[in-house]
Amino acid sequence: MAQKTWIVVADGAKAYVYIYSGPGEGLQKVEVLLSPRNAPDRSAGETALQRFARKKFSRAFVNMLKTEQQDFDHLVLAAPPTTLGDMRASLDEALRAKLLAEIDRDYTHHLPEDELAQRMVKILKNGVTKRS
Repeated sequence: MAQKTWIVVADGAKAYVYIYSGPGEGLQKVEVLLSPRNAPDRSAGETALQRFARKKFSRAFVNMLKTEQQDFDHLVLAAPPTTLGDMRASLDEALRAKLLAEIDRDYTHHLPEDELAQRMVKILKNGVTKRS
């Protein structure tokens, strides 16, 4: 049976979940989650309320990953540094064991989905090491 990799692309206000099932399969978008406050990761000019909303969203999203972890074998997280740090702080040992890569970039706004798919598939094929 093919192993499933969930690729999470987030920014603190929204998160997209893609499934990668193996070579030639591409990416399949399965979930889009939005923060009620819609406070993207803009660390430089972030207010305390925005920071709180971002952290709360990141924690809630990782909690969703914890409840759904039986549905995937591997995990890739791609988010701006502060959001990635917020998510990393909430990961438990089971999710850490599934983590293939952490990518500290915001892919939520800047790439068309086909280009995002190409980049993520390339990262998976080349075997990116985890960043701690």
